Amino acid sequence: MDKMLPYRHPDPLIMSTLRTLACLSIAAATAALPIVTMAQAPAAPAAAAPNAAIPPDSWPRVLDLTKGQALVYQPQVTSWTGNMISFRAAMAIKADGAKDENFGVALATARTQVDKVLRTVVFENLTFSKIDFPTLPDRGAS
Repeated sequence: MDKMLPYRHPDPLIMSTLRTLACLSIAAATAALPIVTMAQAPAAPAAAAPNAAIPPDSWPRVLDLTKGQALVYQPQVTSWTGNMISFRAAMAIKADGAKDENFGVALATARTQVDKVLRTVVFENLTFSKIDFPTLPDRGAS
């Protein structure tokens, strides 16, 4: 996952949050589409009705990390043109023992493969193009 980021953050709490955000973003960035899920090879032909509704996700999500906690808000799709999607997600990170949270945003892009029959979207080449935490030194870029 670190290879996909344009830079590494020295704080392992932020890096851990970004890895988790990547996983959540893959699932949530397509929330604007009805009944879209992450693709997984089915063990057998689809047994459920094709129009079965997926239960709504609850946002924001609290992520327990090894050295703190992150609150990730639902990613918002910025654009989806052809097979390229870009999205952003707001986050709040609080290290163990810290008094305040640090708020920021992560912007990402990915190439998508849509299977309309299976109603799935697969993300490829997920890349974080910008990570901005205004209250951190260097806005979290160092």
